[in-house]
Amino acid sequence: MTARARQAVGYLLSLIAGILAGAVFALLHTPIPVPPLIGLTGLLGIAVGESGMARVLASVRSTSTNGRQSNRADRAARPGDG
Repeated sequence: MTARARQAVGYLLSLIAGILAGAVFALLHTPIPVPPLIGLTGLLGIAVGESGMARVLASVRSTSTNGRQSNRADRAARPGDG
């Protein structure tokens, strides 16, 4: 199973668990302890920030790696340099 498929299965299981929890709350006639909208918005911001930072860091790493490789190639192309 690929990493993407495992991630999709995780999301699906999380959704199923949430639906089951909601059904239990409904059967018990108990209000669901949902955080206020401002809290959910903050959690969304955290998730977006984490994802965005991971992409930025990956881009910076790939750029610096490419730069090091081109510097090595430049040095190899100049036989008189050290």
